[in-house]
Amino acid sequence: MDNPVYNNVKQDEPINVAPPAVATGGVMISPSGNPIPGSPTVTPNKFTQSGINIQTVAGNNIQDAIDAMNRAGGGKVFLEAGTYIINAPLIGYSGVDIEGENQSTTIIDFNSTSANISFTGTDVYAIGTITSITSGVNVTGSGTSWLTNITADHQIFIGNTWYTIAVILTDTTLTLSEGYQGNAALPGATYRAAKIIKDVDIKDVTIKNSTGTALTATDCRNFNIENVKITSNNKGFVFTNISEFTTEEVISVSNTSNGGEITNARISNFHSLATPSNGGIGLVLNNFETGVVVESSSNSNTGDGYNLTSCSGIVMDPIEASANGGQGFELVSGNSDIRINCIVNANTSDGVKLTATSDNCKIYSSKITNNGGYGVNIA
Repeated sequence: MDNPVYNNVKQDEPINVAPPAVATGGVMISPSGNPIPGSPTVTPNKFTQSGINIQTVAGNNIQDAIDAMNRAGGGKVFLEAGTYIINAPLIGYSGVDIEGENQSTTIIDFNSTSANISFTGTDVYAIGTITSITSGVNVTGSGTSWLTNITADHQIFIGNTWYTIAVILTDTTLTLSEGYQGNAALPGATYRAAKIIKDVDIKDVTIKNSTGTALTATDCRNFNIENVKITSNNKGFVFTNISEFTTEEVISVSNTSNGGEITNARISNFHSLATPSNGGIGLVLNNFETGVVVESSSNSNTGDGYNLTSCSGIVMDPIEASANGGQGFELVSGNSDIRINCIVNANTSDGVKLTATSDNCKIYSSKITNNGGYGVNIA
């Protein structure tokens, strides 16, 4: 059965609910609250359709719609064109998408408060280490208490990849329900288990004016972010402990600090990701493995365009990093097997700087010109 559709939500007025015949599996709200002609009127400050009755919170309509879809088992929150002034944090859930009409016309404005949009896994457990994984699915731990602290609703993060759990057998043994990909340093590998946030799309919106980080995702999997502009915040986005993320036509611009930060990530594809004109570094990558940053740019930032630490197996092709106040690219330490095809021009310092232990990296088919330091500096 389709999820219910709620239209034109506005507090302190009746909420108009679309008839079941037009249900499309989502909630649609507008900043104006104008009613739909001919739609039935229900009790103010409640969502009521197909047996669902959820109390709303005055002044926080988007969160009400997100909560409604979460309680309905998932769906899509549609934001009509307009500016949504938000003064309280927006909390996202698994399977609940947020989609506007268009990036340029649907605007979430955090009104110079610390409010933001966040997706955060819960019930984290990370005590002990993993000693071995056999037959691709049999995990043995040391110093762990998995029977008490982990359920089959958890997933486990090993070597920067989330895996579903089939069964917890003892405090030190469990079985995965998908095959281990073999990239953790065993024995003694760290891990974390969490009830993750998964299967989320964010599309066709602008997110602005948070004094914190506009968009955060922690302990998340299977996200798609498309045609989104993130601007005029302290930080644009911070993604931590993630796998299977994709971006398409995302720009994080004119933020006070860094445009974006990605930490502890694997098997992710950042396509058409632009991080220009930020007050810090354009894009920071920490411990990102087996992924791509393609057809992207990071120009005119106060710091570096791209800054990488402890990354491996990354392809960056083609990339532009020009007119930054630091380096175009800085591979700080612990990097390996990085492939860069770039246009790097007119950075204040080096075009590309490889510092400390950055090994087996390749720069190819590139144009590196007019930088204030070295074109390529192997320090």
